[in-house]
Amino acid sequence: MKSSLSLKTALIPLIVLIGLLAFNVIVYGDDALSGSNQFILLIGGAVAAMVGFANKISYQTMLDKVADNLKSVTCVILILLFVGA
Repeated sequence: MKSSLSLKTALIPLIVLIGLLAFNVIVYGDDALSGSNQFILLIGGAVAAMVGFANKISYQTMLDKVADNLKSVTCVILILLFVGA
């Protein structure tokens, strides 16, 4: 496993996600929020996983990092849900 990814490699999923969301808005216009965004988010996650696998990062490591990130933001998400934001 590599210790870190290059900036270009780390930005690939973000660029794909932004590109697909922009394409979605161009194609669907005002109706862009009707449901296709969820599928685009899944594609973005799949691209991120492929980048990780291509850089020899194990699936368990990816899951551990996601769990760590969720642990750190759970309180903030709950506050936003309770406030109604």
